[in-house]
Order: sequence, then structure tokens, then C-alpha cells
Amino acid sequence: MRDHRIAILALQETHLDEALVQNVHRVYGRNLQVFNSPLPVTPRASAGVAFVINRSLITPIQVSSDELYPGRALYIKIKWHEEEETALLNVYAPNDQTENAAFWDTLRARRRSRHLRRPDFVLGDFNVTEEAIDRIPVNVNAPRAAAALRVLRHEWDIIDAWRYENPDMKTYTYGSGSGEDRVLSRLDRIYPTEQSAPLTMNWKHAIPVVQTDHWLVALQYAPLDAPYIGKGRWTWPAQMLESAELIDNIVESGIKMQSEMSKHQNPVARTNDKNPQLLWESFKSEITTMCKKEAKLTLNKRASKRATLAKAIQSIHQLPDFATNDSLKADEADCHSEQSLLQKANAWEEYGPEPTKNENPET
Repeated sequence: MRDHRIAILALQETHLDEALVQNVHRVYGRNLQVFNSPLPVTPRASAGVAFVINRSLITPIQVSSDELYPGRALYIKIKWHEEEETALLNVYAPNDQTENAAFWDTLRARRRSRHLRRPDFVLGDFNVTEEAIDRIPVNVNAPRAAAALRVLRHEWDIIDAWRYENPDMKTYTYGSGSGEDRVLSRLDRIYPTEQSAPLTMNWKHAIPVVQTDHWLVALQYAPLDAPYIGKGRWTWPAQMLESAELIDNIVESGIKMQSEMSKHQNPVARTNDKNPQLLWESFKSEITTMCKKEAKLTLNKRASKRATLAKAIQSIHQLPDFATNDSLKADEADCHSEQSLLQKANAWEEYGPEPTKNENPET
């Protein structure tokens, strides 16, 4: 959420129960607020959806939630920015296509029976594609499920805004297999209402920091009277603390600064141009410049490599024979693997190794 500056994150297949949610709030409660909908019987086994609100970017006046389908559909209504109110529905549709079709019918019925306003955004893992272009091999993989979803979209006045703006572009958020068995789908999507769509911008499909087989889909939403939010102040990248050369240069600069300070601590030796306060300020500016220069050489190089791989993947997707060319599919899978390794290496440096499933959640 920090890396991509996400204010509201929708998660699927979370496997979270109340104890795990409380652990998250205990550690990160100052900045994060989690609204969770687990499976009622075995919450840690499968499914589960959740919203995470980043309090460092958005401070809701009020948030209400409703489990339309426990473990698979969570509705929240957020009141923020004075009188602005936004409703979102996070979905994790079933894999079974008969259940998938029934899922959308159930959501329509439950929203009506609970008198909830139509959501401004429906987002998540739909586990079905509506357009043939959104799947390799090219086809609509479940006509009945796609039809049920289309009925819901028309009733709720929500649209596939990214596809409308990019009718011929191919991008995918889930992949499996390789060669002739390679399957790609744009399963993860965000559907705004027709009224909200013009206020969205900067759509993005990207590999998330955490290890997962689905890509992140993100957008910026800016109501007409929303305040401007800048980039925030610069902070020292945690990875730079592992740079021995940078640390050595900082220590050397610090020793020089201490030597200069000792010369100007006596009131007689202090001047408006030379005093401990100005020397300390100069030292901080110097090491900040050192860090930014080192980060540009290391972190930016890796980020540039990831961006190059992302462009290569997009270019391969747009080739007319991609769907039938096994060699292109292999090249695309290799680019994905390399990009995932780079992302994992970056996450390891910044956050440390991922916890194992057997690790005690209390630790």
C-alpha cells in the first residue's frame, strides 16, 4: 500500500479470521484499518475478502460494512472529504462456473433486500471473463456466468471502464501453465459506475510486492471537489542501510562533522556561518544527497529493469499471433518469472523474508 500509495485496498482469498485481523490492528492499527469477511466455518482454509483502509492517505468520517456473501462479497460505504460518500463492493467469485452464475444473481437479490445503494465500484477477482480478448486461448470461458454478470452490471449501471478506453489492448492479471498449455486471463478488474468512470485515471496493472499468482489492478479516483494530495516528504529507503559503501561514507562524513563541531562549540569561536547547528544541518543534507545518489544507482536500476520487462510483456501480448505461438508464450512466461524474481528481491531487501504458514501469527 505504501509503495503504490493505495488508499483503499481490496483483497481476495485472504484466509483471515478475527484473531489474525486483531494482530494486524495491534501492529499496524495506527495506519491501517481492516474490514474482513471470512468464510463462516473454516476462515483460514479458503476464500475470504477484506478491505484495508490506509489512514495515512485517507481519513474517513464514517465507514459502514455489510457482508453480502460471507467470504466472497463485502460491501462498504465510506463517508470522507466532508460530504463525499463512496460505496464499494469487493468480490471473490467462485471458480465453478455454475456457482459463479448463481453468485451474481445472489448479490443482486441481497443488495435489494438489504436496501443498499448501488456500489460506485465493484472490484476483485471475478473468476470469469466477459470478452474473448481478455483470455488466452481466446474465448469467453463461461457464457452462463458471463451473462449473469452482465445482467448485474446493467442493473447496477457499472462498466468495464478500462476495456472501454482500451478496446484492442491485451493485458492479463492471472497466468498458469507454459507453452501450448499457457492460460492467461484478465480475471481481476475494477468496474466503476458510468457516473464515476470519468473521474478515474492512471489505471495500472502491476505485479504486487507480496508473492501471489494474480496481478494488482489500481486506479486513481478524484471527485471534482477532492483536495490535492502531494507525494509527501522524502524518506530514507530501508534498503540503503544495507549498503556498506554508503554507511562507510556517512561515518567518514560524520567524523569530519564532529571534528568541525568541536572547533566551534566555544562561544568565542561560534559565528553566524560556523556553529554546531549549521554544521549538523549541513551534515544531514550531505548524507541525504549521498543516499539519493546511491539509491538512483541501485534501486532505480532495478525499477527500470522491471519497467522494461513490463513493456516487453505488453508488447508480446499485442502481437497478433501471441495466442497461437508457443515460442511467444514461452518468452512472455520468462519475462513474468524474471519480473517476479526482481520484485521478490526488492521485497526481501525492504521487508525481510515472508512468514511461513507454520509461523506463529503472534510473533
